[in-house]
Formats: sequence, C-alpha cells, structure tokens
Amino acid sequence: LAYGPGKWYWEAKCTAVGSHAGMGVTSVAQITGLTSAFMEAGPGDDGWGYKYNGVKSWGGDSTVERSYGDTYTNGDIIGCAHDNTNGVIWWSKNGVWQNSATIAEIAAGTTTNAAYSGMVKPDLVVPATQYYAATGWQYNFGNGYFGTTAVASTNADDAGIGSFEYDVPTGYYAICTNNLGDQS
Repeated sequence: LAYGPGKWYWEAKCTAVGSHAGMGVTSVAQITGLTSAFMEAGPGDDGWGYKYNGVKSWGGDSTVERSYGDTYTNGDIIGCAHDNTNGVIWWSKNGVWQNSATIAEIAAGTTTNAAYSGMVKPDLVVPATQYYAATGWQYNFGNGYFGTTAVASTNADDAGIGSFEYDVPTGYYAICTNNLGDQS
C-alpha cells in the first residue's frame, strides 16, 4: 500500500492502546532500513505520527514530541489526511480534526492547523502504526471494514471510491489500486 504524490486518506481503529500506540506515515526507504520488528509511527527522518497520549512526533524521537490533539484509546478511529504533493498532514479522532483544523481548510490546503507542513516528500510513503507493547490496530483504506466489522457510515472519496466511517476531505483519495493509478 505504498503511495506517491497526491492527497490520500485512510482510517485506523485502535483495538488495544498498549503503552505506545501511534499512527502515521513513513517512507518505504525508512521501513526498508529498519532492523527491528518494532514499527513505530514515525520512525527515522521520514516518519510522522500522532500518538495515543495526544502528542505528534517526527522521526520516532520522544525529544521532538509536541502537544497536538486529544488522547485516544481502544475503539477510537484515527483518520489521516496526507498531502504528499505539498508535504502536509492532519489527523482526526472519531471524525473531529485535531489542533482546531476543519475539513474545509484541509480541502482548501490551508496549513495553519496542520500537524506538520513542509514535510519531506518521499517518492513512496506507507501508512504506519505502532504494534509495540500490546498495541493493536485495524485498518480501513476504503474497503469499508475494520477487521470484519463494517463501518456504520458510507463516506466515499471524490472519485466515489471507498467506504469510510467519516467524511473524506475534498480532493483526498482512498489508497487503492484504482486511485493509485490515477494519482501517481
């Protein structure tokens, strides 16, 4: 599920918060260089994450953690809107965009309340979550399910593709083969 330039949206449901839950994106090159089975949201220089304790992190380094949004726990759904063309990322918790962001400003490309802007724009990026210390996640890249549980809503992207729990910002697309061919 690697993607390149474009505007992408996906959701992940936290099924077990553990002691290190985090969700974000990282470059394919960064993952290839990992020597551990431990996958943190935001490892290395090409990784950015939103952690269960409400902080955002860059580079998998706790010294660069900054207050960002609400805390989250088991059952919460974290949405990610990643503009990999312009190097900007936002996260939502249960449909509420964090850091006072709005879906309208995300669609407009306004970066005032983004988690990060001016990000490195790797050629290929992958969604990343942390599975350390009994943390668990289920993903929805537009297939309409978290594990075997169907989403309660049916929100599609602008191409009419996907089934998400929460609204997809205008101009953002599900990470799927149909869109990857159109967006890359």
